[in-house]
Amino acid sequence: MKHRGISCFYVPFASAGLSLGAKESKLGIKCTSTANVIFEDCEIPEDNLIGELGQGFKIAMQILDAGRIPIAAQAVGIAADAHQRAVDHVMKKTTFSQTEQ
Repeated sequence: MKHRGISCFYVPFASAGLSLGAKESKLGIKCTSTANVIFEDCEIPEDNLIGELGQGFKIAMQILDAGRIPIAAQAVGIAADAHQRAVDHVMKKTTFSQTEQ
């Protein structure tokens, strides 16, 4: 078992020792914030364990798997928009005083 020792815990935002780093500046997908989560001497009660001890990696992979299809759909939407913008640009482009068609 190569991922033994990784566990998943719920950490309330108001927990002592938990803070967020500076908000990252991003090029795209700006509707969600990205920042470092900082734990300094943060004590978490054993009752906050999610799942079984040592199963955190498995839980993390299940969560990531659930997000793959929406992310792929978003990528297809972005690509479709980029394609349409390229087509629109080419249709308006002029070369040697003639509109390309």
